[in-house]
Amino acid sequence: MIHGWLGYTHTSAAMAALLFGACVFPMMKGTRLHKTLGYLYAAALLSTNVTAFGLYHLTGHFGLFHVAAIVSGPRQVYSTPSLL
Repeated sequence: MIHGWLGYTHTSAAMAALLFGACVFPMMKGTRLHKTLGYLYAAALLSTNVTAFGLYHLTGHFGLFHVAAIVSGPRQVYSTPSLL
């Protein structure tokens, strides 16, 4: 069950990341569409990581998913500097 607007935002961003990632993966690199979808993917993934910190309904406390967001967040920002 999704709880509140933050849960909907998190779920929507995660679904968008899956969609954009699946679309960009088989494309030829370097094209304008490939870059655009890649940036959309990165933005959706960053949104998923940020919203993960506000979700505690699953366990009621800081958990493994929060640790995964901490580990993957800086890597993503470092690998996509133009996203900021």
